[in-house]
Amino acid sequence: FEKMLYDNAFLAPLLAELSVSQGRPDFDRAARRTLDFVLRELTGPEGQFYSALDAETEGGKEGAFYVWDRPELDRVLGRDDSAFFAPIFGYDGSPSFEHTHHVLHLPASLEERARDLKWTRQALLKRVSTFEARLLAARSKRERPLTDTKVLTDWNGMMIRAMALAGKWLKEPRYVRAAEKAARFLLARSARKGRILQHTWIDGKSSIDAFLDDYAHLAGGFLALHQATGDSSWVDRAAGLVEEADERLWAKESGGYHNSVARGDLLLRSRDVQDGAIPSANAWMARCLVELSRLRPKGAYRQRAGDLLRSFTGILSHSPGAARELTVALSRFHRSPKRADQEQPWEAGETTVSTDARDSASPDATATAGPVTASLFVTAGSPSGAGRVQLALRLDIEEGWHINGAKPLQEFLIPTRITLDPGEAKAILVPFKMPEGKKVRLGFSEEELRVYDGRLWLRGALELEESGASRDSPMKLQIHFQACNDRVCQAPKVLDLPFKINRPSSVDAEGP
Repeated sequence: FEKMLYDNAFLAPLLAELSVSQGRPDFDRAARRTLDFVLRELTGPEGQFYSALDAETEGGKEGAFYVWDRPELDRVLGRDDSAFFAPIFGYDGSPSFEHTHHVLHLPASLEERARDLKWTRQALLKRVSTFEARLLAARSKRERPLTDTKVLTDWNGMMIRAMALAGKWLKEPRYVRAAEKAARFLLARSARKGRILQHTWIDGKSSIDAFLDDYAHLAGGFLALHQATGDSSWVDRAAGLVEEADERLWAKESGGYHNSVARGDLLLRSRDVQDGAIPSANAWMARCLVELSRLRPKGAYRQRAGDLLRSFTGILSHSPGAARELTVALSRFHRSPKRADQEQPWEAGETTVSTDARDSASPDATATAGPVTASLFVTAGSPSGAGRVQLALRLDIEEGWHINGAKPLQEFLIPTRITLDPGEAKAILVPFKMPEGKKVRLGFSEEELRVYDGRLWLRGALELEESGASRDSPMKLQIHFQACNDRVCQAPKVLDLPFKINRPSSVDAEGP
């Protein structure tokens, strides 16, 4: 029953992103209600976000403000309405809390309930809103839980990110405005240029010099604001926080960041990477550095991100599940090139390639048809002729166009496929790993479509048989696809990418 700012800060944007990518109105509603709760209950008069709401009221009773017994629900709603809503809000059975009270929740989505009732979703939502209004009016007469009004820089950074990203994905400008207002509050109170970032702000006073969490999560919030608004000044502010963290907290001997500065009473300066209730600050800083390297490619951010990740090679190699956010940061690092014009295929996946091969890679074959350009990169396995050959395929799809996914949601659509014409070579294509693609709705179809767009990296392999003679035999990789925009679809096309296997090995023997 305790309402923590950081929990809501990570749930809300996840719900918002899933609502868009999966077409889930229940996630959309949950994201909006979560953020509206924060704006109503955990936001101060100057836009700052408060830390928490207490769980106890009425002399220490856990959840007393939130739970209901059945007689009270019948009294507030009336018996008929209460009976109608009982299965919808999960109080039609035995009490779920301390054998006496119910915690209201949705055992099934409102969409499912509407189908069961043979109602429209809008009709059910309208009736649910009256239910909620009556209960909120009754609950407002109870003793309210205390609000923890201290302002924590790291937690505010998390909620700034949540408001900015959810506002962008849900097309709700008021959430973005709330993120900007909170960010400007922190800039005025605890992140002024020329002074050290502060960790807390309580009763008009900021105090305690920042920890790594403060730098990492506030920088993440500023970068999200740039993503939502396009305002490059937020990138500058994020970069400034990273630079200050470098000066105060970078571990020169071991790499990575210390959580705090050295003090006389501090026996050990830790460098945590394991996630707890919130993500590891080193992991989040790595994510910020990778994003900054993309936005400011002339800076040293990518080098710093690489140094940070290398300093935690042990846990990444042996226990990645203990440092999941750091593993995500590593994945993003490999997908983010040194410069946009030098992106290499082997940085897009998990294949191990020597540094020389990665830095000098160029396409072995390129072909264009309509809005789609395909580039093939080949790295040989065994120099003897037999063995596995790694393939990386880059598809660049012009803005405004897409191609169908490998498994379209409609049977009549042409799937994207990759095949091999081996010619005289003795080679077998190991299937490429094809992503699901994203779900969209476009003007020519009322149904959702599963598509690829933008830039797509795919990895596959060849199995070579017998003698090395087959390495010099020409063969063709063929890309079968159909390109569409939001109005028309072009005729299906096939892109031919001819190539030979004639390079020495630079890939390890593991499969893709």
